Amino acid sequence: DRIAAEQAKSDQVLLMSYANEDALKRAHEQEMQMIDTAVATAKLQLENQQRTLASLLSLAAEAERAKKPVPENIAKSIGKVRSQIEEQNTFMVRQEEIRAQSSKDFEAVLARYRDLVAKQAARH
Repeated sequence: DRIAAEQAKSDQVLLMSYANEDALKRAHEQEMQMIDTAVATAKLQLENQQRTLASLLSLAAEAERAKKPVPENIAKSIGKVRSQIEEQNTFMVRQEEIRAQSSKDFEAVLARYRDLVAKQAARH
Protein backbone atom coordinates (compact mmCIF):
# COMPACT_ATOMS: atom_id res chain seq x y z
CA ASP A 1 0.00 0.00 0.00
CA ARG A 2 2.93 2.32 0.71
CA ILE A 3 4.15 1.89 -2.86
CA ALA A 4 0.70 2.68 -4.23
CA ALA A 5 0.52 5.79 -2.05
CA GLU A 6 3.95 6.94 -3.26
CA GLN A 7 2.91 6.36 -6.88
CA ALA A 8 -0.30 8.33 -6.33
CA LYS A 9 1.69 11.20 -4.83
CA SER A 10 4.17 11.06 -7.70
CA ASP A 11 1.31 11.07 -10.20
CA GLN A 12 -0.27 14.06 -8.50
CA VAL A 13 3.04 15.95 -8.60
CA LEU A 14 3.41 15.12 -12.29
CA LEU A 15 -0.06 16.42 -13.10
CA MET A 16 0.36 19.55 -11.01
CA SER A 17 3.83 20.33 -12.41
CA TYR A 18 2.76 20.56 -16.05
CA ALA A 19 -0.30 22.40 -17.31
CA ASN A 20 -0.35 20.27 -20.43
CA GLU A 21 1.71 17.86 -22.52
CA ASP A 22 3.46 20.73 -24.32
CA ALA A 23 4.74 22.07 -21.01
CA LEU A 24 6.14 18.64 -20.18
CA LYS A 25 7.81 18.46 -23.59
CA ARG A 26 9.27 21.97 -23.19
CA ALA A 27 10.77 21.03 -19.84
CA HIS A 28 12.40 17.99 -21.44
CA GLU A 29 13.69 20.07 -24.36
CA GLN A 30 15.21 22.56 -21.92
CA GLU A 31 16.95 19.73 -20.10
CA MET A 32 18.32 18.42 -23.41
CA GLN A 33 19.51 21.92 -24.35
CA MET A 34 21.36 22.26 -21.03
CA ILE A 35 23.12 18.96 -21.63
CA ASP A 36 23.94 19.92 -25.22
CA THR A 37 25.34 23.27 -24.06
CA ALA A 38 27.50 21.54 -21.46
CA VAL A 39 28.85 19.15 -24.11
CA ALA A 40 29.50 22.00 -26.57
CA THR A 41 31.38 23.94 -23.88
CA ALA A 42 33.38 20.84 -22.98
CA LYS A 43 34.28 20.33 -26.65
CA LEU A 44 35.61 23.89 -26.88
CA GLN A 45 37.63 23.39 -23.71
CA LEU A 46 38.92 20.09 -25.08
CA GLU A 47 40.05 21.76 -28.30
CA ASN A 48 41.92 24.41 -26.27
CA GLN A 49 43.53 21.74 -24.12
CA GLN A 50 44.58 19.77 -27.18
CA ARG A 51 46.20 22.90 -28.67
CA THR A 52 47.98 23.51 -25.37
CA LEU A 53 49.18 19.90 -25.28
CA ALA A 54 50.46 20.13 -28.86
CA SER A 55 52.39 23.26 -27.98
CA LEU A 56 53.88 21.68 -24.85
CA LEU A 57 54.82 18.52 -26.75
CA SER A 58 56.50 20.67 -29.36
CA LEU A 59 58.56 22.40 -26.66
CA ALA A 60 59.51 19.02 -25.18
CA ALA A 61 60.52 17.72 -28.62
CA GLU A 62 62.69 20.79 -29.21
CA ALA A 63 64.51 20.16 -25.94
CA GLU A 64 65.03 16.49 -26.81
CA ARG A 65 66.32 17.35 -30.30
CA ALA A 66 68.79 19.74 -28.66
CA LYS A 67 69.91 16.80 -26.48
CA LYS A 68 68.66 18.63 -23.40
CA PRO A 69 66.35 17.26 -20.75
CA VAL A 70 62.74 18.32 -20.98
CA PRO A 71 62.27 21.11 -18.44
CA GLU A 72 60.43 19.90 -15.35
CA ASN A 73 57.71 22.54 -15.63
CA ILE A 74 57.01 21.45 -19.24
CA ALA A 75 56.87 17.77 -18.25
CA LYS A 76 54.49 18.56 -15.35
CA SER A 77 52.31 20.71 -17.59
CA ILE A 78 52.11 17.92 -20.19
CA GLY A 79 50.92 15.50 -17.51
CA LYS A 80 48.42 18.00 -16.16
CA VAL A 81 46.96 18.82 -19.58
CA ARG A 82 46.73 15.13 -20.52
CA SER A 83 44.82 14.54 -17.29
CA GLN A 84 42.48 17.45 -18.08
CA ILE A 85 41.87 16.06 -21.57
CA GLU A 86 41.01 12.67 -20.09
CA GLU A 87 38.63 14.32 -17.61
CA GLN A 88 36.93 16.30 -20.41
CA ASN A 89 36.48 13.16 -22.49
CA THR A 90 35.03 11.33 -19.48
CA PHE A 91 32.71 14.26 -18.80
CA MET A 92 31.44 14.29 -22.40
CA VAL A 93 30.83 10.54 -22.41
CA ARG A 94 28.93 10.87 -19.12
CA GLN A 95 26.81 13.73 -20.49
CA GLU A 96 25.90 11.64 -23.53
CA GLU A 97 24.89 8.79 -21.20
CA ILE A 98 22.79 11.21 -19.14
CA ARG A 99 21.18 12.54 -22.31
CA ALA A 100 20.30 9.04 -23.52
CA GLN A 101 18.89 8.04 -20.12
CA SER A 102 16.93 11.28 -19.87
CA SER A 103 15.34 10.67 -23.26
CA LYS A 104 14.42 7.14 -22.23
CA ASP A 105 13.00 8.36 -18.92
CA PHE A 106 11.07 11.11 -20.68
CA GLU A 107 9.29 8.60 -22.89
CA ALA A 108 8.11 6.75 -19.78
CA VAL A 109 7.05 9.97 -18.03
CA LEU A 110 5.24 11.18 -21.14
CA ALA A 111 3.36 7.90 -21.43
CA ARG A 112 2.43 8.07 -17.73
CA TYR A 113 1.32 11.69 -18.09
CA ARG A 114 -0.88 10.82 -21.07
CA ASP A 115 -2.39 7.91 -19.15
CA LEU A 116 -3.14 10.09 -16.12
CA VAL A 117 -4.69 12.85 -18.24
CA ALA A 118 -6.86 10.29 -20.04
CA LYS A 119 -8.02 8.81 -16.72
CA GLN A 120 -8.73 12.29 -15.39
CA ALA A 121 -10.75 13.16 -18.50
CA ALA A 122 -12.73 9.89 -18.23
CA ARG A 123 -13.75 10.78 -14.66
CA HIS A 124 -15.15 14.16 -15.68
